[in-house]
Amino acid sequence: METVKYSIEEMYQINALVFGIKDVIKGFINEIDPNLKESSKRKVYKAGETIRQILVQIDEQRKKIQEYSEDGKSEEELETIKIEKLKELFSSSEEIQIEKPLFSLVENVSLSGNYQFLYEKIFKD
Repeated sequence: METVKYSIEEMYQINALVFGIKDVIKGFINEIDPNLKESSKRKVYKAGETIRQILVQIDEQRKKIQEYSEDGKSEEELETIKIEKLKELFSSSEEIQIEKPLFSLVENVSLSGNYQFLYEKIFKD
């Protein structure tokens, strides 16, 4: 296991690449290329699940920020505060532990998506 640090924004991007976005992209773990080893898919899936658990907590924080109110503040002031809090949230980082699969196991596999960002963040050389 390795400890890695990702910004919240990076975690959302990794999540989209690992699991896909409904009706837009399929996602790495759904690739059916016969040359893609199950062990690689499994490690990427586990890393993605770890990230997803954190994103659930982040989504809860986002909801709380959207519901934020303060007596004596105008709507414009509240909106400014909410935007600042969201910027702060998304610029923060989280450390997680994942088992990085080897990039050499996928570098010659022809996959449908562009997973370069995922390769840089999840895989090791």
